[in-house]
Amino acid sequence: MTAQKQHHQVKMEDENKRDIVMYVNGQPLYGGRSPTEAISDAEVLAMAELVTGDAEVAAAWMVRPNPKLSNRTPRQAIEDGDGQDAALILRSFMSL
Repeated sequence: MTAQKQHHQVKMEDENKRDIVMYVNGQPLYGGRSPTEAISDAEVLAMAELVTGDAEVAAAWMVRPNPKLSNRTPRQAIEDGDGQDAALILRSFMSL
């Protein structure tokens, strides 16, 4: 394990008591959240930035209609209480 990963793991364990599930683009992805729990716009945007590696691309993804979200944007899905559906799309890319 690299020093950076060890630092993130120690920090995370001290602050949140949740496990790191995986690393994406060198950033930790934490577990422990229920798939039915509400997720915020900021959390989905942060996930999109991890997946894309680019804040501008992630921001554009948030406002682009997505067929997997019934042609709603991820932001609209979050507002409708379906943010976990948007997060699931991002998680599918993380597992590749």
